[in-house]
Amino acid sequence: MTSLALRLPPSTTPTAPKTFLSTPLAVFLDSGGTLSMLPSSIVRPLAAAFPGAQNVGSGQYTVPCSAMNQTGFVDFGFGEKIIRVPWKEFVWFVEPGLCALGLMEGGEGTHILGDTFLRAAFGMLLFPLSRTLHINSHFHGFYLFRFLSFCCLGKEEQEFWSFGVLGCY
Repeated sequence: MTSLALRLPPSTTPTAPKTFLSTPLAVFLDSGGTLSMLPSSIVRPLAAAFPGAQNVGSGQYTVPCSAMNQTGFVDFGFGEKIIRVPWKEFVWFVEPGLCALGLMEGGEGTHILGDTFLRAAFGMLLFPLSRTLHINSHFHGFYLFRFLSFCCLGKEEQEFWSFGVLGCY
């Protein structure tokens, strides 16, 4: 991951996105983990900038559930690709009246992007010979993946995969 930025909901005074990553960071994509985990040096300032976020200990933060209805975004950069995750996907609805920031402190050696990143914005299929295909978007509880890039795929493979993939998440 090469960048991370918080985009606050639009207001009468436009604001630039707040950035929280200055050097590239190797991350692990984990569809089995609900929250994303990044170093506290990234999470703490992002949480401080997220409206209404409260530190509840253990590196976790609650946020007002109303944030899910706002038009803010968290932008994850991978080279020239920006994956924009809306707050409605990034905020984790725990139970009525209790929502959590989709990002928690994981220590300086823990860099995981979990479901709060994956379910809304980004999936990855790994192919033989280190070929990687990026896929994006969803439709009504099913995920319709459209391809963002064909990294190292030949013309025949591009034609095979260009129809998209539909599956339950």
